[in-house]
Amino acid sequence: MIRTVLTCVLAGAAAFAQTTTSVPPSGQSSPPAQAPRPVVPVMPPVAPAENLPPDTTVITIPGVCPGTAANAKSGACTTTITKEQFNQIVSLITYSNQPLNPAARRNFAQNYIQILAMADAAEKSGMDKDPKFAELLKIMRVRTLADFYRRSLEGKYSNPSDQDIEAYYKQNQAKFEQLQLERLYIPRINPKTPNMPRADFEKKAERVASEMRERASKGEELSKLQVEAYNTLDLASPPPTDLGIKTITSISPVWQSDITSLKPGEVTRMKSEPAGFIFYKLRARNVLPLAAVKQGIIHEVSKNNMDTAIHAAMDRLHPELNEQFFTVAPSGVRPPRLVPSQAPGATQGSAAQKPASPK
Repeated sequence: MIRTVLTCVLAGAAAFAQTTTSVPPSGQSSPPAQAPRPVVPVMPPVAPAENLPPDTTVITIPGVCPGTAANAKSGACTTTITKEQFNQIVSLITYSNQPLNPAARRNFAQNYIQILAMADAAEKSGMDKDPKFAELLKIMRVRTLADFYRRSLEGKYSNPSDQDIEAYYKQNQAKFEQLQLERLYIPRINPKTPNMPRADFEKKAERVASEMRERASKGEELSKLQVEAYNTLDLASPPPTDLGIKTITSISPVWQSDITSLKPGEVTRMKSEPAGFIFYKLRARNVLPLAAVKQGIIHEVSKNNMDTAIHAAMDRLHPELNEQFFTVAPSGVRPPRLVPSQAPGATQGSAAQKPASPK
């Protein structure tokens, strides 16, 4: 729309410039008269969609005839959709109360017109009387009803009360803690000494890591201890020990219980991992204020309430599946081949097994 308006304005300006007569300077003859060129009209500004009244017709479709069969056959009717009706259709189909931008709004309207045209053609051909269509409507009704129920739950639980938000905040303090962590890491392998037996280096690295962990628990700086450990083991480029600020959910589950039990200044026990020997030190911890995490809590509480309601609807059911029909064979395993039962009176090998023809 903006591009169209700008094009019209520029075209009008160009036409105005072409038809304006210039006055020649004194002493010069006037240029020969030229035939006037047509002026391109400038389109009037288009009113924004939000300024249109709700009952303004925004879509007109001649020939689409919902309702009686007589109207459908004659084609002498027109379907009109107002702004209010269009916005309601958009909100129902897109599951959102947010207005579409102009490009999306036009695209949605064109797609909806195509759907109406195809549905109208189907009705005129009598396909709405097809038994398959009636069965499909049943399925679509169930599916739409389930979606509608889910959306009603989203609306119901989208704004939890302040009491629920505060209760969740108090019950999940660990989620909102900020942890200032350090980590000492010593690898199992030294690339600089490939000829040294791996077992010997691992044993030495574990002993050094254990010593550094003991000294760290007494207050020595982890960064200096790691540099010393790497020099002792002839390892290059020790990584930084400062991990910055972390939340408990961003830490590996293997370490969460060890770290949450620490007080500032304490270290975890050393663990042997496939890559090397590791332990952590907690420098400080503080809890984020409720105002800083409120939006995340609203999302989490809403999701939990939604899940609870959906599980309540499912838990009252006790469906049973025929495993013979639904079981999936393991990858690479062929299902057993079903052999047809032998017809009465047939002799063994007469039909099921025929001797191979001689070559």
